[in-house]
Amino acid sequence: MSDRGIDLFQISLLFGVYSLTTMATELPFGGLADSIGRKPVFLATVAASVVSLILFLSTRDFFVLALSFCVHRIWACAQVRDA
Repeated sequence: MSDRGIDLFQISLLFGVYSLTTMATELPFGGLADSIGRKPVFLATVAASVVSLILFLSTRDFFVLALSFCVHRIWACAQVRDA
């Protein structure tokens, strides 16, 4: 990440955003999967993961990277794993 002009403090902020997004979205998306079904939520997850990856790979801006981390984590929380 340092080759993108981001220092260690900003990297730690990105992982903080990632963790806070996880805490905020884990339960709501579990309920969404229960109400509309797991397959539609999973397909939306795959599409959002592609968008997140494109954002991550195409920018050097800190705020766009933070958005990429949020999008990735929101939809990763939506993935429902069978027990």
